[in-house]
Amino acid sequence: MASRLARANGATITVVRILAQTQEYPYSLVDGYPAMEECYYQEVSEATDYLEKVIYSETLRGIAIQNELLVGLPNQILPSLARRKHSDMIVMCSRGATGIKRLVLGSLAQELIRHSTVPVFILRKGCADMAAFNRAGQQQFRILVALDGSEGAEDALLPAARISAAFSTDGVSRLHLLHIVKPRHAGNKQDPLLTNQVNQRKIDESLEYLRKIKVGVQQRLSGKIPMEITSSVVLDINVPETIIQTAEQGLSAPDGSTMGYSAIALVTHCNHGLSYWFGAHVSEHMLGETRLPLLVIRMQEQPAATRKATLADS
Repeated sequence: MASRLARANGATITVVRILAQTQEYPYSLVDGYPAMEECYYQEVSEATDYLEKVIYSETLRGIAIQNELLVGLPNQILPSLARRKHSDMIVMCSRGATGIKRLVLGSLAQELIRHSTVPVFILRKGCADMAAFNRAGQQQFRILVALDGSEGAEDALLPAARISAAFSTDGVSRLHLLHIVKPRHAGNKQDPLLTNQVNQRKIDESLEYLRKIKVGVQQRLSGKIPMEITSSVVLDINVPETIIQTAEQGLSAPDGSTMGYSAIALVTHCNHGLSYWFGAHVSEHMLGETRLPLLVIRMQEQPAATRKATLADS
C-alpha cells in the first residue's frame, strides 16, 4: 500500500520498527545472569533482520527508503518521528491481529488518531485485502469522505485524493463527500411541520457547505489530480453506523445500482471534531467495526492572526 502511494507521488518511505523499553522485558536469571538484557538484544537482532528484509524486498525496489529502529512507546514515538521527518502520512496495518495484540493495536490507532498532526491511514482487516486490490485489473478506488462541518476542509482532502488516484488504475481520484445531520425530533408540544422545516433547513445548509467544499477542492487540485467528486447529506442520529453502512453498502445510483467504497476518510477539526462530532466512542466504533481501510485527517487550528489575515484576503 505504502509503496504504491510512494511511486504515485515520488515520495520517500520511512519503515519504522519500535521495540519495548528494556524495563518492560521479563526479568529472570539464567545460569546466574539476568535474562532481560539477552531478550532485548535478541529483539534488536530480529528487528534489524526484519527491517533489512522489508527494505530490500521487491515491493520497495526503486523507492527511496529510510528506516528507523527505535525504543519506547509507539503512541509517543510515531507522532514525534512524523513531525521530525515532515512526513505526510502514517500508515499502519493490524494484519488481522487477535487477542491482546489486537487490543494494543487498537489502542495505538486510537492514540494516533487523537494526537497525530499528520493523517493516519489504518488498514483494519486487511493488508491482504489491499494486496489483492493491487493485483486486480481495472479498478476504481472510491473513498467515502465524512466531514464534520469544519470550514476550510479543502486542503485536508488532499491525502484522500492522492490515495484514491494512486489506487485507481486510470489515475482518477473519486471522492464522495458525506455530511450527517442529526435530526430534530418533534416533541409532544412541538409542531411537526416546524420540526420538518428545521430539519430541511439543516439539510439545505449542509448541501451548501458540501457545494463550497467541492468547488474549493476542484480549484486547488485542478491540473494536478484528475477528480470526480460527488456528495450527499444524510439525516440520522447514529453517526458511526451511518458512515459504515454508507461506505460498505454504497448509495443508489441513478440506474438503480449501488456501489460501495474502497475506504473511509474522516475529516475533522482538531479542537472540536473528535470530541464533538467524531466522539472517542465514535472513532473506537469505526476502528472496531468497519472492514474498510480508515483514513483520519485532523485539521490543524490556525493562529488567530492567520485566521484574520485569511478572512481579510478573502
